[in-house]
Amino acid sequence: MRKRVALLVSTAILIGAAVSATAALATTGPSPYTTVTVKILEGKLVLNKLAVSQVTFVDFLVTNAGKTTHNFTIGGYSTHPLKPGQKQHLYVGFPISGKYKYKSTLHATAKMAGVFHISEPVQPD
Repeated sequence: MRKRVALLVSTAILIGAAVSATAALATTGPSPYTTVTVKILEGKLVLNKLAVSQVTFVDFLVTNAGKTTHNFTIGGYSTHPLKPGQKQHLYVGFPISGKYKYKSTLHATAKMAGVFHISEPVQPD
């Protein structure tokens, strides 16, 4: 019985901590921002958005869906080498409107590069 109570209390504490952490991230993250998913495949990079406006920060959620190690680079920032199946968040600030080149530098092909557009960036809160 004591083990069951201890397990229930531990579970409740973990759930409470997870909810608190999620709420903290939702209210204290950089603002304004958006999320862009990046899928790395053999021979190409696929972004779900190639242009954003009225944001300053972009959270690139990078997933290596390929068969070899790859990375993702944009705006002078880069993920670490990602093995197949690995993911990484890459937070990048874009304070100036413009075109920013992105690419993969590991096992790269010509299609593993492109241009990401930022327009009307908004100054952070």
